[in-house]
Amino acid sequence: MTETSLIIWDEVPMEYKYCFEGVSCTLNDICGVGKNCLFGNIPIVLGGDFAQILPVVRKGNQGTTIAACLKSSFIWPKLTILLLHQNMWVRNRNDDRDFATWLSHMSYSPECQGTISLLELILLCPTCLSVKVLSLFM
Repeated sequence: MTETSLIIWDEVPMEYKYCFEGVSCTLNDICGVGKNCLFGNIPIVLGGDFAQILPVVRKGNQGTTIAACLKSSFIWPKLTILLLHQNMWVRNRNDDRDFATWLSHMSYSPECQGTISLLELILLCPTCLSVKVLSLFM
């Protein structure tokens, strides 16, 4: 680990902050650096879309979920945030460009914020036979 030149960690938003804090503390010990350093002074790239899912907290509410994410860690203010604006995957593909544009606006549009009600779509069935019978009418 002391010879590591770069760490790349993807899907960061869905991890508990304790994962990062634990890895940072462990790398600090292994590399023999002080407690004020992050990740043993090894450069680290943390990737992910923060408009997507946060960590799943068992029997948690909004507050406990937010408290569990990386943005609530002491590590967050010490990070340098770089935003990627160019979707390289669809850069030269015209057939997917419209879809990529639509997708990039989805998570930030006002229509996608707030409460979603699915109660009218919920169907409770005690047996598989009930599901099969009811699916014939849908």
